Amino acid sequence: MTASTGGGGSFEAASADGSKVFFLDESKLTADSTAAAGEPDLYECVLPVGASNCELADLTVAAGGEHADVQRVTPLGGHDSSYVYFVAKGVLASNTRQFTNSEGHTVVEGAEAGKENLYLWNGKETTFIATDVYNGGWYGDEQTSPDGKWLSFESYRSLTGYGQDNIRELFLYSAATGQLDCASCNPTGVVEGGIVTPNEETGPEAIFGIFPSRRLLTDTGQVFFETAAPLVPSDTNGLLDVYEYEGGRVYLISSGTSSFESNLEGVSESGNDAFFRSDQPLVPQDNQDGQLVIYDARVAGGFAEPSSPPACTTADACRTPVSAQSSIYGAPASQTFSGVGNLAAPAAKPKAKPKAKPVKCKKGFVKKKGKCVKKTAKKAKKSAHANRRGK
Repeated sequence: MTASTGGGGSFEAASADGSKVFFLDESKLTADSTAAAGEPDLYECVLPVGASNCELADLTVAAGGEHADVQRVTPLGGHDSSYVYFVAKGVLASNTRQFTNSEGHTVVEGAEAGKENLYLWNGKETTFIATDVYNGGWYGDEQTSPDGKWLSFESYRSLTGYGQDNIRELFLYSAATGQLDCASCNPTGVVEGGIVTPNEETGPEAIFGIFPSRRLLTDTGQVFFETAAPLVPSDTNGLLDVYEYEGGRVYLISSGTSSFESNLEGVSESGNDAFFRSDQPLVPQDNQDGQLVIYDARVAGGFAEPSSPPACTTADACRTPVSAQSSIYGAPASQTFSGVGNLAAPAAKPKAKPKAKPVKCKKGFVKKKGKCVKKTAKKAKKSAHANRRGK
């Protein structure tokens, strides 16, 4: 058998780094392909670094010459693209699974030709998970965990013996153990009505979300969902509530007593935070009774409740403290000054003596040594004759 030229294939998924592309094609693109018109195979195109062409492989070569007839491929996990889950009508694996049905009978189940068989390709081989998973035409919201090792999906068929057919439930598959569990089934075996998914015709209106992507499945196998069925005794309101399934047990996340349905908004990648909305005040800080509020159901608890301030004993004790200076103004100049310290005060200068005013003397007085004294008459000069005479 020779490969033929492609064209007309349909893209299904790609790895986060773009190194792998998965697509369906009715053409025989590899020598071992069993694709046919109307019955496509699932191909993997690996793009090595620096290569111009991809390495092509057919992941769904059917045994006995029949056709794989792949119906759909589940979105890949964000961290590992080695795990690919898909539905095909061909028999692609020989393994079987065993469970006890609701009547107590042991059921051994394997892939059947012409039925919607759910498979896992783990990078090496194909494993059968369950058959006739979407009887009734419902294709549920399948999700793969980030590492690809867990798959959650919905089915109207009783795949594990709990409940009954025609009741839609949420199932969880582990690639590590091959175990398939019903996450939304009542642990007591009582049929309560199955899960409810947003946007279903008979369900609630589309959820408005504050989170762009709703991660409902984690790498540890925690799966979160909504249901109106009371899966634990404390769920008494008969309305939509939020649950978590982990380790074979189901846990109620919302209160189960609200007068309004609670909706799941999203889950953190670790599963430590489950975000949901409710109109019921569930923490002391919430004083918006009757208003829809987003809550975080957090592992190890949430934020501590703020302590109440002590009672005022004096008028000064009740005054609002002076607000601190805004950081945009920076620190005060005195706080950031760098230098020798405070400057010394300059020495005091001696007071200058006032200049003496010039003395003016009255008429008949003359100034003498800064004082006014009375003016005296001048003596007549002696004549030369008198001088000679000694007179």
